Amino acid sequence: TLSVMLASTAKTVLSTRERTLLKLTLSEALQWLNDEKTTSVELTQTSLKQMERMEPLNAFITKSSEVALAQARKSDQKRQNGEKLGLLEGIPLAVKDIFCTSGIRTTCASRVLKDFIPGYDSTVASKLKKNGAVLLGKTNMDEFAMGSGNLHSHFGAAINPWSTATSGLRVAGGSSGGSAAAVSSLSCYGALGTDTGGSVRLPAAYCGVYGFKPSYGRISRYGMISYASSLDTAGVLTRSVRDAAVVLDSISGEDVQDSTCLRLAPTDLLSSFPSPSSSSPQLSLRGMRIGIPRVCHCSFVLPFEFMRTQKFDQLTLCCSLIKGILRRRTIRRGVGFVGERD
Repeated sequence: TLSVMLASTAKTVLSTRERTLLKLTLSEALQWLNDEKTTSVELTQTSLKQMERMEPLNAFITKSSEVALAQARKSDQKRQNGEKLGLLEGIPLAVKDIFCTSGIRTTCASRVLKDFIPGYDSTVASKLKKNGAVLLGKTNMDEFAMGSGNLHSHFGAAINPWSTATSGLRVAGGSSGGSAAAVSSLSCYGALGTDTGGSVRLPAAYCGVYGFKPSYGRISRYGMISYASSLDTAGVLTRSVRDAAVVLDSISGEDVQDSTCLRLAPTDLLSSFPSPSSSSPQLSLRGMRIGIPRVCHCSFVLPFEFMRTQKFDQLTLCCSLIKGILRRRTIRRGVGFVGERD
């Protein structure tokens, strides 16, 4: 793949330990930090080195190396002093260049904003800082989030790390393509994106990472440059489902600065997961009810019988078809479904 080719031709060579650190998931990196197997400074320096090696992917518009190292040193000091730690304490992350970050350029991938430096933080950026995250930089995207391939950026397209010599350059998906490419190329342990009509889910699928779009209003939009205000939603791109839960727990919750933000406490998804070092079994789907909207029960959806015969029956899934949730008029309005079976 392209990421492998870039790594083999890069001037900067990684040590065996650095390669090991980069392959950790966010949750594993947190465990290493808590067990004093590494430091935030080491994780950050290694991530910055990988960002340099993967630069041809064009995943980042702005790098904030000095800010990141300062935040990493502060995080390590907190650990040494025994202070209260945030959920993301010391973890290097990236943020889509649609979120305002105080003192760090925010362009929304547009020439119009190429020199714009906000004087305040978006709510999600503020919550990341509060929870101890280290900001590596701002990721590439379609200009003003208007695209689904990350091809329409003033700073050039983001490239899918899974491109090969035979396939040619593949799109990273959009509009959060830079975030997906950064996570997929091991340049960061997670990244924030936004989703209006698929802009987290598409690049996650294209680049082989986990993308999660929460319900509208679950995360504040304050300081997030708008595209379609009634649909825009901040989202998460990570290397595992557990990692996504950690980040979502860190940035969700009520915000008085956003009238559309739900009046709910931050999520507590992490409590549903066993500890990474635990020997207990993974989450079980036993007894879980899976609802399939009637409108989605089409020929292109895998039938439940196939799921059952492919060893899904051991989970004793009970599939309940939800009738009439989405009406025909919804389909005519183009919500994203293409047909309905009577």
